[in-house]
Amino acid sequence: MIAAFTSRSKAYAQAIESQKISLAGIITFGNKTNVSTDQTDFQLNDNSVYMPDLTIPLIETIHKNNWVHKHINSQTINNSKVIEEIQLFNPNLIVYSGYGGQIVDKKILETGIPFIHIHSGWLPDYRGSTTMYYSWIKEKTIGVSAIAMSPQIDMGNILMKAKYPLPSKNINPDYLYDPAIRADLLICLLKEYYRKGCLPEGEIQNNSDGIEYYVIHPILKHLVLLTR
Repeated sequence: MIAAFTSRSKAYAQAIESQKISLAGIITFGNKTNVSTDQTDFQLNDNSVYMPDLTIPLIETIHKNNWVHKHINSQTINNSKVIEEIQLFNPNLIVYSGYGGQIVDKKILETGIPFIHIHSGWLPDYRGSTTMYYSWIKEKTIGVSAIAMSPQIDMGNILMKAKYPLPSKNINPDYLYDPAIRADLLICLLKEYYRKGCLPEGEIQNNSDGIEYYVIHPILKHLVLLTR
């Protein structure tokens, strides 16, 4: 796993821990400052999705599980030392959880190791940023897709996808629910990988499919949240 210090990385690590899935190692980068959010409820109404405790630092989860850990003192994944560490670990696949909006350099993606990215949008229909809110408006559901990353944004082969209900009022959509449902699909994918010994063949995307969305306007986002 390659992870920045974000709520999503915390959710991934805790979900992996909860399923007793072993990591060969984890490479972290960026600022180690604890990222947390207020939480009043850790469960959905139907208890169907594991909800992380974002007050627990990522480093604490790493140490608790004795995962082999290497930190790169860089704010970006696009650092030559990251490639060096990937080559030393020599994993079969990499779960990626970076900073939002940061594009992974082509050189890293060409290491020959599949990079797994979990996108909070139903691909290929919803590409780009904050797609959770656009499907919320149009369909009253939120889609999540697991892809093998490619140089083109959100254009990798679709390995698995699922749709989730809207979050309840007491759950923060951005900082708690979004990481939680991404982590849920990640676990489904990893279980399938362990069961079959390989990743799903995947669905090839075409450039002509779907729509690319941009960061939702704050006023529109506010109106969406009022619909809960």
